[in-house]
Amino acid sequence: MPCNSSTLVTRLLEAHGVVLGKTRMHELAEGVTSINVYGGPVLNPYNNTMHVGGSSGGTTAVVAMRMAAAGFCSDTGVNARSVADVKLFNDIFSDCPKAYREVKVDGLRMGYPKNFWEDLGAETTEAFEGALDALKRAGVELVSMDMSLLVDFGNKHLPDHLFYAYEMPRELSRYLFQHGYNISLVDLVDKIATPIVKDIMITRTYKKLDSYPTPADYALAMNTYLPQLKALWTQYHDTYQVDVLVVPSTPITARPIDDVEPYVNINGRMDDNLEIYGRTHMIDCPLGVPGLSIPIGLASDSMPIGIMLYGRPGADADVLSVGEAIEPLFAATPPPPDAQQCSGCTPSVKVVNVTWDGVGTPLETETTSAYTLEFTGDCAMKRASAAS
Repeated sequence: MPCNSSTLVTRLLEAHGVVLGKTRMHELAEGVTSINVYGGPVLNPYNNTMHVGGSSGGTTAVVAMRMAAAGFCSDTGVNARSVADVKLFNDIFSDCPKAYREVKVDGLRMGYPKNFWEDLGAETTEAFEGALDALKRAGVELVSMDMSLLVDFGNKHLPDHLFYAYEMPRELSRYLFQHGYNISLVDLVDKIATPIVKDIMITRTYKKLDSYPTPADYALAMNTYLPQLKALWTQYHDTYQVDVLVVPSTPITARPIDDVEPYVNINGRMDDNLEIYGRTHMIDCPLGVPGLSIPIGLASDSMPIGIMLYGRPGADADVLSVGEAIEPLFAATPPPPDAQQCSGCTPSVKVVNVTWDGVGTPLETETTSAYTLEFTGDCAMKRASAAS
């Protein structure tokens, strides 16, 4: 147990909120599936064989099952039942300006970055097209734009691993020291149960001092490239005179737990799951860009699906105001089935060796997933798994 509560928990308690508990997540938040070898995978409430996203999949599942009004994610984001609930919690936790405004949908200009709407999964396309049609019928003007320059600049100068590789070991070491844990960062890495996560963390803790990123690399990114990219993001808004951007929350829906890590199938090909699931929203994190994912119902495969709104850096209130205005345009996502298939057993994953190297097309003899889904105890899920 840490020696003190986080700022978010403290503010929640001061506002008379009730803390229900902690939920399962991807080990050390290093992944997008919440498949945790140590504690077991988080099961998707809409189909227990599917992953639930991540890294804070447990929070997502609890809110989706209507067990809580909202939950914290590992990056301090808030997952909630509605935009109104997000605003409620934003008022408690955020220090950004909260100048909400009444937004008239008719006349809104939404940026439609074409490069974010390419290569979408077949099961998502129909739902996305329906959402865009609903926006246009309500009077929203979709402004076509191409943000490839911004994405290419970000991938070249601000890759995700630059921040993770430099900041995570530093902050995790500081956390262990501040809270009096009698364990070093190296010892902690040795205890990681999820092989893929362990491999990633080994490269960050057993590396040479002159390896990338160096302090100079990090300083250059923070002091030069990051301001340039923020300015470019704002320039897109100014040039196209758009209120917000609209992009798919993810290009594909959830996939089976035993067929998603580290490679996932999209449109008949296998690709890195972080690259696919993070393609439309990873660049916002280092820029401080507010993003709001709004559910738009279920895709053709019965998995939940949503669209994402993006605003200018720091303009959280504007994004929430627009989100609250367009939310009624979409059918509410139904709750998960009452009868959960996995109700009397304990899910776990068995680790297997991935033999495909991620290049070309995997052969039939090669494996692309690191896990198989297993169940201890007796329930409908286990019986169905055994039968298949």
